[in-house]
Amino acid sequence: MKTFYVLWDGTHYLQNSFPDGYPNSYSEYLGDAEQFESLCQALEFMDSSGLQLEVLRVDITSSYTPNLFTEKS
Repeated sequence: MKTFYVLWDGTHYLQNSFPDGYPNSYSEYLGDAEQFESLCQALEFMDSSGLQLEVLRVDITSSYTPNLFTEKS
């Protein structure tokens, strides 16, 4: 299981779309959200940003990857 934290404004997730490491836009898709490895890290960023955001905990419990060697075209 993988756990990480994301910030959102109630409808969109904070997104990092530039390589400088500073989140700068929003996305409605969780997969695009800036990931923080700990709650402290997410809260620290939120406090320093001055943005009105909430911290959400995301738990990934399973994933699916097709076996490309056995699937037929």
